[in-house]
Amino acid sequence: MSTPVSKEEINFIRLLTRCENFVPKREPNEWRLEQYVKNIEERLEELKKMNTCQPSQDTLTEYTRRVEFLRGVLEAEKLPTVTEKAMANQLLAPGSFTTTSNKIHQQTKAQYLKEMREELLGKSDDSGSDGVRLRKASSSVPQDDFDAVMQYHNSMQEKVAQEMMSLVQNLKQNSLLAGHIIKKDTEALQKSTLLADDRHSQLKTESEKLETYVKKSCNWGVWIMILIVCFVFMWMIVFIRLFPKR
Repeated sequence: MSTPVSKEEINFIRLLTRCENFVPKREPNEWRLEQYVKNIEERLEELKKMNTCQPSQDTLTEYTRRVEFLRGVLEAEKLPTVTEKAMANQLLAPGSFTTTSNKIHQQTKAQYLKEMREELLGKSDDSGSDGVRLRKASSSVPQDDFDAVMQYHNSMQEKVAQEMMSLVQNLKQNSLLAGHIIKKDTEALQKSTLLADDRHSQLKTESEKLETYVKKSCNWGVWIMILIVCFVFMWMIVFIRLFPKR
């Protein structure tokens, strides 16, 4: 039996699909894209907070990944340089895309490569009244040089990605190590607490024994003193009888 789909989820899917289809057809830096993405993010939060007819966790994860990809495309367009845009776009690839997301990713990648080519080789402009379009002086750069520059940028992107992966791995290792140390300290603290409780119980028992012993000692002392007094008294009486006064 399939899980019922709420009206909110249907509206969210329609808006998400519309936004994904809008991205490849839009003009660069289209202001409506940001409004679409913002609206989608708000609707996604509403879906996560729903108590009834809530999508499954896998479905929510898929929705979140698609929305984060659109947000990444939008943020990449706001970067100041084409190189940074291309690098940000390259890092957007999470491993698996829908068909529309693949199309968006390939389109933005081609667009940024085109802009990088224009920066390196220069844009074509009009020259003279005959309307003949000529390349700038920088267009005389050989294709091998351009390929070398592109290869350099690709290597820089790979280096940045490797450094980020290394940083993530180091953070993960440090987190695991810190967690292990905290766990050991917690176990040692628990053992110390148990030992202190045991010592406290033993001390309390010994104190009770000592108190009982002191009480018994006091009782024996009183009885001994009474016996001594009685013995002295009896001895005095006997002494008086044996040696009367002359």
